[in-house]
Amino acid sequence: MGVSLRAVTKRKHQQLTGAPNNMVLANIFKLFDRGIELKISTILIPEVITLDEIRRISEYVASVDESIPFHITGYLPVPGIPWASPTQEEMKAAIRVACRSLKKVTCSSLSVKDYMEITEKDSLHCID
Repeated sequence: MGVSLRAVTKRKHQQLTGAPNNMVLANIFKLFDRGIELKISTILIPEVITLDEIRRISEYVASVDESIPFHITGYLPVPGIPWASPTQEEMKAAIRVACRSLKKVTCSSLSVKDYMEITEKDSLHCID
């Protein structure tokens, strides 16, 4: 089961999602305790979800089990939102930080061009 964890820091999670993270954090433990295979992900947003927050998230996940797969996605800019995409160096730094606590860390980071090519390729068309 995939779980998206935006932040462990309560205030930061509330700012990003509009909701507290208590249930998300508790449910990660509950799902794991029930034997449900977990995959946890987050988004690296420079100056918002920083390396320090990636460290906190990684440590939280490791407190459940250090073998839970953890994926870091690079933020893709959205019009009207002032956040930037992470650089490749920022992505590598995030991986290094997460690997201090976790055994299985992956990442992905697309440019807007990459994303558009994927969505065009994956779009479905009606056939008469």
